[in-house]
Parts: sequence; C-alpha cells; structure tokens
Amino acid sequence: MNNLNELADLHNRRANLELVSKQAKAHGYPLLIWPEDKALLRIADLPVFVKVNQPVNWVKCEPSMTFRVTSDQQLRDLVKVDRAYSINPAVQHITGYHLVEYRVESR
Repeated sequence: MNNLNELADLHNRRANLELVSKQAKAHGYPLLIWPEDKALLRIADLPVFVKVNQPVNWVKCEPSMTFRVTSDQQLRDLVKVDRAYSINPAVQHITGYHLVEYRVESR
C-alpha cells in the first residue's frame, strides 16, 4: 500500500509542476524551484525567453549564473532550491540549452 501512496504523491507533484510551468511560460516568469520539484524537473518545464517578466510579489529577480545543460539529469544536478530558471534561446549551443539562473526575493 505504501508504494501506491508514493506513486500517487509523485503523480500529484508532477501535475503541480506542470501547472506551475504552464503559468510561468504564459506570463514570461522564470520557474521558481521548490524542494519537491527538483527530482521531477525536466528541461521542457522551463520557460524559454530572452526578456523576463517579474511577478508582482517578487521584490527582486536578477540573473546570477548561466549554464549549458544537455539532459534532464544534468539540469536536476545544477538547479538550486529557491532559485528561478529559464532557457535563453538567444544563446545557441550546438548541443544543449543555455540555462539562466535568477536570484529571487519575494515579499
């Protein structure tokens, strides 16, 4: 029975991550990473844009680092909880994606 609960929890967390990802993409926000997101995060979850919008409840959203990622696992290994991320399509790599990390402060 415990395995069924764990599967249901994973399914619910994945669904929540997809919903938040969809909203971030629709509004041009970088995706803020929570502890429960890190193990389930995929490159496809990240919004792709050059200019970032900042949600009204974020006091600050500044780029802090950039990385080149080539796989979902590499992305999971690099991301930090309480940071936000997006993919910058303006910087092209032959393989991989240009990941931008943002420091976020909220009210």
